[in-house]
Amino acid sequence: MIQRIQTGGPSVEGNEGRSSQRLADAAHEFEAQMLKELLKPLTTGMANEDDDPGLGSTNTLTEVATESLGRTLSATGGLGIAKAILASLSRNGIPT
Repeated sequence: MIQRIQTGGPSVEGNEGRSSQRLADAAHEFEAQMLKELLKPLTTGMANEDDDPGLGSTNTLTEVATESLGRTLSATGGLGIAKAILASLSRNGIPT
């Protein structure tokens, strides 16, 4: 089960609530992309198209798996980057 990091405070209806959710989603997406880039070197040696031209689909599958892992890690807490972004925005007066 994947649980999102709480954005803090009571839930607000209307535009502010949607804005807070969009900020949280953007923070998690940023962290997921960062994790994907950090994981990329770990999967680079798994399949090399130069060795076998038929491995193109394997490389695509590896990339999709790495992206999915990055998103899942971020959604479950990751490195805490999304949480730090939201905390920083909150301290700067931007409602999260």
